Amino acid sequence: MKRLAFASPYCLIDYSSGAAVAVRDGLELLARAGFRCEAFCGARLDFGEEVCLEETLSELGLPWEGRQVAVGPHRMKLLFTRQGRVPITIFRNQSTRRGPTPQEAPAFLAAFGRFLDTTRPDVMLTYGGDRLTDATIRQAHRRRIIAVFALHNLAYRDPAPFRNVDYVTVPSEFAKDYYRQQLGLDCRLVPNVMLPERVKVSDRRPKYLAFVNPQPLKGLFVFARIAERLARRRSDILILIVESRTRARALERTGVDLSWAENLFYMPNTPDPRQFYAVTKVLIMPSVTEESFGLAAAEAMTNGIPVVVSDRGALPETVGEGGIVLDIPARYTVRTTEVPTGEEVEPWVEAIIRLWDDGAFYRQQSDKSLAWSQRWSPERLRPLYVDFLRNVQPQPGPPIVPKLRE
Repeated sequence: MKRLAFASPYCLIDYSSGAAVAVRDGLELLARAGFRCEAFCGARLDFGEEVCLEETLSELGLPWEGRQVAVGPHRMKLLFTRQGRVPITIFRNQSTRRGPTPQEAPAFLAAFGRFLDTTRPDVMLTYGGDRLTDATIRQAHRRRIIAVFALHNLAYRDPAPFRNVDYVTVPSEFAKDYYRQQLGLDCRLVPNVMLPERVKVSDRRPKYLAFVNPQPLKGLFVFARIAERLARRRSDILILIVESRTRARALERTGVDLSWAENLFYMPNTPDPRQFYAVTKVLIMPSVTEESFGLAAAEAMTNGIPVVVSDRGALPETVGEGGIVLDIPARYTVRTTEVPTGEEVEPWVEAIIRLWDDGAFYRQQSDKSLAWSQRWSPERLRPLYVDFLRNVQPQPGPPIVPKLRE
């Protein structure tokens, strides 16, 4: 039986992190396939505000136990929990907004070393490009453990974080090509798996146009104009804004006054995406950043929800024949604070209205979404995950494209 460990200063139970969600689902898939999977992580969350991690674990319904532990000269608090079939050990650093501080790092690494000596994994999976992550990779290598770096965004500009790993995985062909061109990385394609029990809704009551994660890089300023146009022309189309890392009221900072609109509704951040997919009729994802995958789009399609997405990054690849892909003018980027004109978002408005009014077209798009989503099913991806991780071997150097290797 292959033994697999995840390790990172970033907390694996973070439900606001797409990388954490993807890795948790992957670990659960592998555990069900016979791998022995465990995790060691810090308490850093992407919530944007300080929270009590212990309360968060309880709110998630996860059993947990806290213990004061001594490893050599280091004393620390560790939290022990489990999600599905995967036991998780959490180093309880003081701040959930930051990873372990330089003062806490020696204790983190001491506890991680004991974790490795106890669990004796064959493979370590990780993410995060900071020095502490690199130190965990080096600890694993000293024990002849294969290191696999799971890349779930396109934010890396330097190959240094990958100098000590054996493999790098990405969730899309777009991300694979991007990192080959930008950093010379030779990445392995490992698509995200959609576990039905996490995302699949048994009883849908669709009524809203949903926009998830209202922040600029997800197309907040584009969405503001779409919402304004719909509120004026079709106030019967109810719009749901789902908080994630930022508050839904971020819409007010776009400069578009929607205080008069009566068709806008808000849902607070939730660890269970089924709560908003149950009431979503159409999902829009007008991202202005280069997406490495598009998790919300894939989750929606798994429920047969039609999706309308931008043409940025991997989104066209992710939704494929199952979604509607529309252009956003190139001048709108993550640094742009300008709201598009009504004419520029008109194709989005028209697509939404047609999905709302044309029942036959809606059913067609719903069927296409559901059919396309089968590529992320556990049944489809289990052989790929198992084959990759059963056959990894220690590599003589980092995963650099051969002609670029020094």
